Amino acid sequence: MAMVVGSRRRAGSLSKAKNAMTDFGRQLRDETMRRLKSPALSSPKPMMRANVKHHVQLLVTPFGPAMPTSGLQGYHTSVLIDDTEYTFSGNGVTTANGPMSHVPHRAGGKSTVSQDYGQWEFDLRAFEAIMSREFGPGTYDLLRKNCNSFSECAIFYITGRHTDSKLRSLEGLAQTADRYTSVLQVLAGYRPNPRAEDFDVERAAMNVRVQRC
Repeated sequence: MAMVVGSRRRAGSLSKAKNAMTDFGRQLRDETMRRLKSPALSSPKPMMRANVKHHVQLLVTPFGPAMPTSGLQGYHTSVLIDDTEYTFSGNGVTTANGPMSHVPHRAGGKSTVSQDYGQWEFDLRAFEAIMSREFGPGTYDLLRKNCNSFSECAIFYITGRHTDSKLRSLEGLAQTADRYTSVLQVLAGYRPNPRAEDFDVERAAMNVRVQRC
């Protein structure tokens, strides 16, 4: 009798895990379509080329459920410089007045957390040009080159510091896809972007950092 009860409990746990993975995959699929098809945000404001101090923040909003066994969680991130938000999507690097890209992710009680990096002196126009070259239109990929990749490179360009690696857990999923085959199968609608196939976030971060003025 104990063996039968134990088997039923394991079956129930597996069923819950499968449902959670399906929900997670649906969330990622919807995020892919939204990020690739959403209209571009406002264009960067023209400004004089000069090294001045700017207030830098990393904005983080979780989306989708955490995976049951691995604890994998999806995140949307962007970088707030003074009052201007910078983020990356299928349209390339886009800007907005305030954290507008996080609004769709706050459904269901999710909240946006700000990580304050303080004041940094750098050339904002150079930053925009360098990041736009590295993260061009049409190169977005949900698992390989996403908003978190951009945020890592942007923060590293400005401060020389890395963002928390947990924010790039989706990239880790792509790099170890053989260990998460069942997860990838539930990502209905996800298609790898060939233009992001060779992207490496650590290499990209170093590449933009050496160009810092």
